Amino acid sequence: MKRVVIVVIVVIILGLFGIGVGLRLRALKRAIEVTEVGRKVPVEVETVRLSTISKTIKLVGLVRGEKEVQVLPHVAGKLLATKVKEGDYVRKGDVIALVDRDVVGMKFEPSPVKSPINGIVGRVYLDPRTPVAPAQPPLFQGTPIALIVDIDKLRIAINIPEPYSGKVEEGTPCRVTCDAYPDTVFHGKIQRLASVLDPITHTQYAEVLVDNQRHLLKPGMFAEVELLIERHDSTIVVPRDAVLGIGDNRYVYIVHDGKAVRRAVRVGLETREHVEILDGLSVGDSLITTGAAVVHEGTEVKVVTHQEVK
Repeated sequence: MKRVVIVVIVVIILGLFGIGVGLRLRALKRAIEVTEVGRKVPVEVETVRLSTISKTIKLVGLVRGEKEVQVLPHVAGKLLATKVKEGDYVRKGDVIALVDRDVVGMKFEPSPVKSPINGIVGRVYLDPRTPVAPAQPPLFQGTPIALIVDIDKLRIAINIPEPYSGKVEEGTPCRVTCDAYPDTVFHGKIQRLASVLDPITHTQYAEVLVDNQRHLLKPGMFAEVELLIERHDSTIVVPRDAVLGIGDNRYVYIVHDGKAVRRAVRVGLETREHVEILDGLSVGDSLITTGAAVVHEGTEVKVVTHQEVK
């Protein structure tokens, strides 16, 4: 008797389950039929226009002063005193240190050590009474007393990857940013470009000259250089999401007479957000930008705004 009851309960459950599934399937079918027959697919469009597209790459480089000079004494002796501290601004000819010749049996006036350029004192290397000596090439490079850096303009050393080396030349503009001032953009240009590539890294050495009149950038910082590689003006540029397909089989959808029309396109320059269209679109076309992935040739569409799509 118990077995019969259990069997009956199971049959009832399965029957109810089957009825529920059937109702859900029929409802889903009706929804699909409504969508396909009586309802237009909402899409966003934009009018195709001529615009500009630029391709850039970002490289990290080390910031250095345009001019950096290690200041050496003219005579041997001991450092008597330093007249500057790190961060001081000096002009060419300013005395930055005094050297005592310290010759036994003879007395000399302290020998002045002068700055050879205008700039900022980047480093003071020595303490008083430290022995110093001038350069005696080629065996001895001398004892540097201080580092003077001209930071009105700065150089940033970068290495350009081989695929882009042919697209960069002296004078190519750059945008520079750094972590210390994330909301500030500095502008520069390629000043120096190596004529050969490094055979190991396959990169081309370059230096970017950056104006730094506000003295925000400091030698020794790392900076990110955004380098203009290629720029096309007066060309058709569309949102990347509007272009479907891969490789040579790229296509878009436009709206014509209330229906989606597929257009094969040939693409040119591509960035993260935009694609240049070389062939397949005309100025004035209504390009589907949102909804392109859910329509096909002949789908009836309803053009809506971004707010309506949400």
